[in-house]
Amino acid sequence: MRTVDDDPTLFETTLQHLCDHRLITLSSTPARPDERLVDLAHEALIQSWHTLHTWIDERREAEQTRRRLSMRAADWVRRGRGSSGLLDDIELLEAQRWCDSTDARDLGMEPDLLDLIAESSAAIEQAARAAETARREREALLEARAAAEQQHARVLRRSTVLLSGLLLASLVTAVLAVVFGLQARRNAQEAQQRAAESHGL
Repeated sequence: MRTVDDDPTLFETTLQHLCDHRLITLSSTPARPDERLVDLAHEALIQSWHTLHTWIDERREAEQTRRRLSMRAADWVRRGRGSSGLLDDIELLEAQRWCDSTDARDLGMEPDLLDLIAESSAAIEQAARAAETARREREALLEARAAAEQQHARVLRRSTVLLSGLLLASLVTAVLAVVFGLQARRNAQEAQQRAAESHGL
């Protein structure tokens, strides 16, 4: 794969030279006819080119990451570029790290991957905002419920105090009525006794 720093003319000339000497073969897939595949054709090249082995070892993981992310982007495009197929938090972080790496600059990246990253980031931020709004609404509801319970408790306390006062007033009134009734009866009896005594004289 040609990196962005490679001279395109020199790259093509070198590729054609290796192909003409049957050290590599070039092919393409029906799914991506514009992308050429390079296969090492000569055993001596595979076994003896130590620099090639070093390049392969250094780039193997980076190339696997590039291909996996490219496949995710292609799958997202195939699904219509909607919410289906977006990256989750961890996948988004990995894709962003990849895009910021020198491997991405050297190996290149699909333009659709950048769109996928942007859409995934926007969707995650929107979900976070919705979760925060829902959290605030729950807190407001709990606060309103607590305030209503406190108000109900205050009303209940006031009602209890009022009822206790009314009960006490009723009790005092009843006691006073009994006391006054007894006093009136005693006064009446005393008046009768005095009247009887005065008639007896």
